[in-house]
Amino acid sequence: MDKLLISGGIPLEGEIRISGAKNAALPVLIASLLTDQNFKNCVEGQTQSASLLQEVTSIDCNNRADIESVQGLEAFTELIFLDLNDTNVGDLSPITYLTELKTLRVSQGGTFNLVGSFEPLRYLRNVE
Repeated sequence: MDKLLISGGIPLEGEIRISGAKNAALPVLIASLLTDQNFKNCVEGQTQSASLLQEVTSIDCNNRADIESVQGLEAFTELIFLDLNDTNVGDLSPITYLTELKTLRVSQGGTFNLVGSFEPLRYLRNVE
């Protein structure tokens, strides 16, 4: 499956029995969680060998000025390295859910809402 295209204006309802390769499910999960298409492209390009969101431990979207949102990032609960250097992300509050995060690289030219507290990020040792 290369693409899953849903169009229309009505809510989806129903049940689907999942079968087949579990590797096919990760792109669908990523597509449904990440709202910024450019961030989605960056993440999809780095997660092709993973079959579960929990297997993704590193995301490097350095120097991607086209990325403006990391909404949905909170689903990557086992992430230990995140590089958002030179992006245009305005709200970094989703990183507070990444309790395994050890290294965060982020710098931007504009203003942004980093996070209210780093307290949930108990393993974070390196902020650049």
